[in-house]
Parts: sequence; C-alpha cells; structure tokens
Amino acid sequence: MFAVPHDLRHAAATFLLAQGFTLEDVKDLLGHSSIVLTSNTYGHVLERRQVAVARGMDAVLGG
Repeated sequence: MFAVPHDLRHAAATFLLAQGFTLEDVKDLLGHSSIVLTSNTYGHVLERRQVAVARGMDAVLGG
C-alpha cells in the first residue's frame, strides 16, 4: 500500500519533533492555524522525548 499525503505529513511532523524541532517549527511547516492543533496532534512525540531526556539526566547524575 502506498502512503497518502496525510500519512507523509504525519510522518514528517513526527520525525521532526523526534529530532528536537519545536511545535512552532512543525506548525509553520504544516500550515496549521494554531499551535494547539499541532500540540493536540503531535504532543505524544514530545512526551516520549521528555522520557528520553529524563533518562539522560539520570545517567549523567549516576542514577
């Protein structure tokens, strides 16, 4: 099955957030009218990054 444009947009946004780009960056790229729409759609990616950041801090602090 081939990806449809919506799937490609979703993948691009997810990959960008996973690489550390901001919700504002993704909002602008996708042309969303509101940061709330972007956050509601892709906020789960940021939650995973927060877990990774916490684990990294734990490693630095010797936990």
